[in-house]
Amino acid sequence: MACLILLCGSCRRVDDVVYADFATFDREGWDPVCVIPFFPWPMDSVLSPADRFDLILTLRYSPADASSVIPLEITEEDENGEIETRQVSVRLRDKDGKPLGHKSVYLYEVSDTLRRNFALTDGYLVGITSLSPLENTRGLRNIGLSLSLHGNRRPSLFPPLFSKQ
Repeated sequence: MACLILLCGSCRRVDDVVYADFATFDREGWDPVCVIPFFPWPMDSVLSPADRFDLILTLRYSPADASSVIPLEITEEDENGEIETRQVSVRLRDKDGKPLGHKSVYLYEVSDTLRRNFALTDGYLVGITSLSPLENTRGLRNIGLSLSLHGNRRPSLFPPLFSKQ
């Protein structure tokens, strides 16, 4: 009986996040010639091709070093080619210069949804490039992408931090 309970419970989704990956930067910052790739495909075997997803971008930064705004270029592709390329500006400080996001010890974290309610296609990948000079990204510690199942969203506690350009 215990084996049956363990077997049935092992594939149960406990959270709506189905993929998360983070790149780490050293104190020098993010070189703008470096494209950070994220590969959320192939899908987890417990997911269905009918599932819909939200794509969430997260940046972690040190408030002592970070610029106010980090412009990024985000390219989504699948095995058929480019889906979309767009530029977003991530605000790390408010108009008074105070850090934005959730604080955890010495770092702040900002997140926002880049894309909502989309199907994951074969070979899907995302490439992110900084449009800032190296010295403007010195405070960045991590950048990450996550996919969550659409429809399981929790209400946002903060206004949107990213703006499309």
